[in-house]
Amino acid sequence: MLSKNPPLPDWDPKVLTQDEIRQFIDWGYVLIRGAFPADLAEEIVDIVWSRIEPDRCDRSTWTANRIGLNQFVEGAPFTRVYTEQLRGAVDDLLGAGRWTCPNRSGWWPLTFPGFAEKPWFPPELGWHVDGFHQHTLTAPDEGLLGLMIFSEIGEGDGGTAVSLGSHKLVTRILAEAGPLGLPSQEAGKLINQHRPENIIEATGSPGDVYLCHPFMRHSASMNTGNNVRIITNKCFPLDEPMNLWRDRPEDFSTVEYSIVAALRECGSPLWHPDEAVA
Repeated sequence: MLSKNPPLPDWDPKVLTQDEIRQFIDWGYVLIRGAFPADLAEEIVDIVWSRIEPDRCDRSTWTANRIGLNQFVEGAPFTRVYTEQLRGAVDDLLGAGRWTCPNRSGWWPLTFPGFAEKPWFPPELGWHVDGFHQHTLTAPDEGLLGLMIFSEIGEGDGGTAVSLGSHKLVTRILAEAGPLGLPSQEAGKLINQHRPENIIEATGSPGDVYLCHPFMRHSASMNTGNNVRIITNKCFPLDEPMNLWRDRPEDFSTVEYSIVAALRECGSPLWHPDEAVA
């Protein structure tokens, strides 16, 4: 059984602290405050509002609790969100040189106020792990999930509900499925046989970014506040599949190491990480 706090590999992170890396391994996320400038967030928000029917200044046009803008913001100004700080944090989790910086946003789930009353409570439905690819332990399709915040999100303002530590459950389910893994729909059914636990609401300010484990369960939530919640869910794919059998612990990325650690913790017989985790 993996000890509660085994020593971390001898990494040299660019941005994250040792405590933040430990938090990612244990709970599946880190929050990068001020990852990109707030005025840049406002510039991009103007673009998002220009692409949807509701009028930013006319609440009578806010007729649905949620609008999904299934479009990308390509190139500038969006590419400026990938600051040195944000790229360095992604390097700390995925490994420098193992991913390519995107040139666009993800899709935009907007949640509107006026359709739910306080207090905010975690959603019962809608829990999922992102990606329509074949889900395996080593799939490169989604190395990280980035929740990029473009509006002020306080408590109850419809922040994404995140089930902390759920990456360990998903790791176990994918390990039991074997090397070929599971289609996304089948994986979702197995994952949703388990109630989400340790739920937080992803609050923050424009320019903040949650970097989440690719196996993190999350869900939209009701906006009980006064303002529209605007984020983009950004996938950070890897250039190659993850490698869970590296010779030296320090050669693992943080994400790879977290999967190996979770495999040992659940006692999976499908992999052989004994040499990888101290």
